[in-house]
Amino acid sequence: MTTKRTLLRLSVALAMVLTLLASTNAIPIPGELTARADPATPATPATPADPATPATPAPPATPADPAADPSVVLTPEEIKKKAVATFNCYKKAFTDFPLPSDDPKLDTTTCSALLNPTEPVVDYQKQADEA
Repeated sequence: MTTKRTLLRLSVALAMVLTLLASTNAIPIPGELTARADPATPATPATPADPATPATPAPPATPADPAADPSVVLTPEEIKKKAVATFNCYKKAFTDFPLPSDDPKLDTTTCSALLNPTEPVVDYQKQADEA
């Protein structure tokens, strides 16, 4: 029983740390990888415009996704709120159900949705049952 309790504590602590790192943009969230430019990739130089062709107007600017904007920084209260919510979600998942090694049907889709609210929730168990 103490091994399960230790695993629960370690998994909850890991979830809190990952949430904190993702909230402070220290690690990228999978849905944001395409939205951010890679700083290691050099910018391609602009090609000079041909003076004989008329310039085409630029398309209207669309508002950027605030979650994908690296300049958006969460306040400490928001970070704490997100970390506590994630902690409570995983705590409930692991206290109400057996550990994943004991029950392969453990539903963590709610916690996944909490961590990445902009990404669609994928029910892996449903996909496995249909296959």
